[in-house]
Amino acid sequence: ISKNIENISKAKLFKIKKKYDLLDNIFLKVLRNNSSDMGEIFFKMFNSSPKTAINFLSNKSNFLEDLEIILKMPKWKFLKELF
Repeated sequence: ISKNIENISKAKLFKIKKKYDLLDNIFLKVLRNNSSDMGEIFFKMFNSSPKTAINFLSNKSNFLEDLEIILKMPKWKFLKELF
């Protein structure tokens, strides 16, 4: 038990970068408020490069991958959720 307690206290906490926190919050709002469009949104996301979509959803994407995904999304639905 004492070894496990030491390992827990030494473990690094997983932190999400602010960029991903913002994008995740917007994405979740869009899905919550447009649930009937979820299929279309995910289809557009995975349409050209599944690897890029998985990187984006796993918080491992770079700027160009972020931009590729963002440009495929329905702009108005996402812009509405910013405000």
